This record gives sequence, C-alpha cells and structure tokens, in this order.
Amino acid sequence: MTRVVVTGLRVALSRSEADVVTDVTFSIGAGEIVGLVGESGSGKTTVATTMLGHTRKGAKVVEGSVVVDGIDILSLSTGELRSARGRVISYVPQDPAAALDPCMSIGRHLREAVEAHEPKSGIDWDERLGELLRDAGLDDIDGLLDRYPHELSGGQRQRVCIAMAFACKPACVVLDEPTTGLDVTTQARILASVRRLAREHDVAMLYVTHDLAVVEELADRLVVMYAGRIVEQGPVRTVFHRSAHPYSRALMATTPDV
Repeated sequence: MTRVVVTGLRVALSRSEADVVTDVTFSIGAGEIVGLVGESGSGKTTVATTMLGHTRKGAKVVEGSVVVDGIDILSLSTGELRSARGRVISYVPQDPAAALDPCMSIGRHLREAVEAHEPKSGIDWDERLGELLRDAGLDDIDGLLDRYPHELSGGQRQRVCIAMAFACKPACVVLDEPTTGLDVTTQARILASVRRLAREHDVAMLYVTHDLAVVEELADRLVVMYAGRIVEQGPVRTVFHRSAHPYSRALMATTPDV
C-alpha cells in the first residue's frame, strides 16, 4: 500500500524564478523507510519541508503535488494544513533543544500535540502520555512528564519529539537528521525505535540525512539528490553497491567500509 506520492515537485525562488528543486518524484509505502541523501545544498531539506506544506521565505512551490493517504498537502488552506500536520503528516526536527519550548513541561508538549487532533474529554492523560513515551523507547518515565526540556538529555529530548510526531498516528513522518550530535549508542537505540514504529504503525517515513552509514542500515530504499534533482533511486543495497549514476557512486564511496 502506497501512502505517500510526491509527483513533479518544483520549488523556485520567488523573485528570480530560479529553481531550487526540480521534477522531484518518488513514493513511500506503508511501513517503508526511504532515505533522502545528497550533499549540502542539494535540496533535501527543501523537499522535506515542502512535504509539510512549508517553504522557506523567498521560495514558492511552482508545480507538483504531495499526496499523503489521498490528501494533497499542497492544495490545503492554512486552516486545513494546521489540521493535517500531526494527524496526516508530522515532523521530527534535527535539533530537539531548539524545537521544544523551554517554558513548557514535557507533559504539556505531548498533551498539546494530542489535543490538537483528538477530543479533549474522556482521556486518562497520565496513561495516554505515558504510553506515548514508552512507545518512543523511554521506559523510565517516572517524573518525566513534569520535567522541562533542559532537564533531559539530548537522546531523551529527541525521543520526546518522536513521541509527539507519532502521537496521533499520522500516515507519514518526515525525519530531518534526528540523530545529529548524539553518541553512537543513543543513536542506535533511537534508530531502532524509529524502525519499530514504522513497522508497527504502517507509517511511511522519509529520513533525511548526511550519514550514509546510518541510512544503509535503516532505510529500505534510497533517493539520491544532486543540484536540486533526483539523480537515482532504488533499493538501498542496489544504490550502495551497484549505483548507476556517477554522482551516486562518488557519494557512496565516501562511506568507509570497515
């Protein structure tokens, strides 16, 4: 079952009409993790944020569609987008310390994520929020809901962001280098949680990263971007070991084979 279809996506600068990304087309199935890779400036983050109906200041979507579970995200109004984000498609940021509000407790963060899309009555909040944290791999949750972001480790903060992203069981989750700056042990645990959540909830995942070693182990398929275009896509093993495009071969060669 295909849950996400991105077709002919083109994003350009508002003033000059110069393309930022052009003719980006790919799909993601239910429970599938697709890695989006390429050098800095290749357009990865532009594609990721456009999938959420957002473009950076000075850019605009010129052509294309992003259909998630039958809903074209790019055709939605501002109010409809607010309703879709978190319920249809959600986002895990690169830097949880910057994404989380330092003045809000962890419990309030999670509760607001749920309340935005679910009825506000008849919910046992301690049980509901505890379930979200445990699902994201946080087993020791005693007192955690009352803490603030600065009282948590980097790995714990990222798991909170993952819990928020999965709070309303969206069809698609976009992850923007969620393990940057974490130690390898914490990174491995978070990636295991991400893989498990994708399979258990049939969530389509787009994993944006520079870390080829991580994406080789995590993703099912790989999309390679260069200069705003997709130059190659296919199963991870095929792209890593039998790349068809010269840029893909050069990119894969940067990953040391220990």
